[in-house]
Amino acid sequence: MTALTMASEVDGISVASFSSREGDDKKTVGSNTTSQRQEELKRLRKDPWIQSLRFLSLCVLLVVAYVVAMTVYVSLKEGEQLAFESKFQDQAAQLGQSLGAELAVKLQALDALSVSVATYAESQGNTWPNISMPEFGYRSASTLKIGRAISVGLHPIVKREQLSGWQEYSSGHDQSWRQEGFVFQESFPEAVPEERRDENNVSNETIRPASEFVFEINSNGQPLQYENDMMIPIWQHSPVDHGLPYINKDQLGDERNTAALMEVLENKTAVLGAIYELSNTTYGNPYERLGAQYQDSEWVDIWQGNTKETSEFEQPNNGDSRRGTNPKLQGPATNIWYPMYSQMGLATASRTEVAILSLTIKWDSFFLPHIPPDTTGLVVVVSNICGQVFTFDITGEQVSYLGAEDHHDKEYDYYKETFALTGEESIYTGTSVSANYCPYAVDVYPSAQMRKSFSSKNPTSFTLGVASIFLFTIVVFLFYDFLVERRQRFLAEAADKSNAIVSSLFPQIVRDRLFDDPSQKNKKNQFEVQGNPGSMLTNERIRSSAPIADLFPNTTV
Repeated sequence: MTALTMASEVDGISVASFSSREGDDKKTVGSNTTSQRQEELKRLRKDPWIQSLRFLSLCVLLVVAYVVAMTVYVSLKEGEQLAFESKFQDQAAQLGQSLGAELAVKLQALDALSVSVATYAESQGNTWPNISMPEFGYRSASTLKIGRAISVGLHPIVKREQLSGWQEYSSGHDQSWRQEGFVFQESFPEAVPEERRDENNVSNETIRPASEFVFEINSNGQPLQYENDMMIPIWQHSPVDHGLPYINKDQLGDERNTAALMEVLENKTAVLGAIYELSNTTYGNPYERLGAQYQDSEWVDIWQGNTKETSEFEQPNNGDSRRGTNPKLQGPATNIWYPMYSQMGLATASRTEVAILSLTIKWDSFFLPHIPPDTTGLVVVVSNICGQVFTFDITGEQVSYLGAEDHHDKEYDYYKETFALTGEESIYTGTSVSANYCPYAVDVYPSAQMRKSFSSKNPTSFTLGVASIFLFTIVVFLFYDFLVERRQRFLAEAADKSNAIVSSLFPQIVRDRLFDDPSQKNKKNQFEVQGNPGSMLTNERIRSSAPIADLFPNTTV
């Protein structure tokens, strides 16, 4: 009994000692296991692959957002650019085609007048140059209207042997046709071009006499009697106005007209003359009065104050009472010189030129009737090979003169559209426009103003909209990632706590079997089976699984 007891005590002490040591081992192992799992969880949260995947996803979203936003922006900008280019090309083509048509209209108006004057002279049996067309104002009114001109004139060709007879004829007949002109203009003021309508178009004072001789203007602005083998003096013109007239001023002797008129005489073609500024006191509309403020006196006194030679494109001097006071008589102009023949029934080559018609036109008259719709900042540069250049801006219904030289924006050189200013052969006389004398070209450009009219806030607005959508998506992604990580952290903390409880209640061998036994992975199935008692095969499988604890029947504590 004593031996047994001692043995038992020894055994008990041994068992107790063993149990104590085992418990310490279990605590150490459990602590180690908990620490290991915590480390695993920390490593899981700090896994570089997960961090890399998160960073890669964010970069992909940012890149996609940038690409899509820029694609939208560039597409809309290109759409605006294409609309701008298409609109400009359409307007330039429309304007370029209309220039030739407008020149043809002006030539046809002159053509009809030349036939009217020539047939009248032939029917009356009169001999050139001593011809005065009755009711010239009536007959030329349609020419002014159709040709959109400010003056039309008849210039007979006077040879040296005809000079004395012509001077006698002109000094005796200038009063009659001028008086007819005043009466017509007073009765039909709307027939006078708007630029020429003023109080001097009506017969409210004595008609001043014209020069009794053909004259030229010298470099000092003084009229001098002129004689040459051939002269082309100013004669009948419309509209007429008061003041000391230019009648009998020789046009052929004026070096600024000589080349153009010789082209008409030699080749029997119409010529688009040189450009001049209407407000220029020495060169311009040849039919405007010399100055109503002067009294009748000798010719030298008439021109005494006009000694200044002005440049061809000099801006108007509003202090000059003779020119520049009427803003509508400013800007670039030109004369169309047109041949007249005596024998209309003959072929052009066999006809004899007896006079020349002139049509004085402002250059904006080429554009005003044919302005394309919705025009904004269309720049037109007109030039000829004689070195003359000037520029217009067309916006809406306004044609603004920008001045001499080329004033287009060099940034838009790429878009230049060039059109040659040529006219078709006339209907009645078969006269064509000369291609030899200073042919004209018209260059059409867009401007920054025109480009701006096609710019809108749509590209920026749509781009910001697309970027906002992607920004929202990125924020949602980051928030979702934050929530997932937060959930994982909560689960890890819960797992740590559960592991600590298990470690404090169960020995190592139980914990290992509890966490590592494959059969424990089928707890869900176990619960499902409990809800279905008819599944015997599954129940048997569960009963046959290994126990999570060992039985020690001979152990005492």
